[in-house]
Amino acid sequence: LVVKKARAPGDGGILSNLFKAVGAEAMERDRHRLQQILDADPDSMVVEVKTNFAQDQGLFDISAAQVELAKRLGPRFWLVKVQNLGGAAASVTMLRDLQAALKEGLVRLVLVA
Repeated sequence: LVVKKARAPGDGGILSNLFKAVGAEAMERDRHRLQQILDADPDSMVVEVKTNFAQDQGLFDISAAQVELAKRLGPRFWLVKVQNLGGAAASVTMLRDLQAALKEGLVRLVLVA
């Protein structure tokens, strides 16, 4: 999700699932579009939502491109984990700055081949 901060009633918005391109050319077009959106509004941010039907085991998938984007955007890249969707009560964890969480050791990256 790309979120634009509301400055007045009716302002703001969410561009949901905007970037789901397949193929190198389409992905590059999406990256360019995302950069235009973020450059045009310094209050906009990226919110990456990860979901799982299992109970929270502390693990989630994230791509190298998403980690790189988190590094570039800092506090403008939020990560939201929704776990246990199939259970009686889902749990939601939100990191408002993935890059800071990595630096502070709150999150660790594990390479899985």
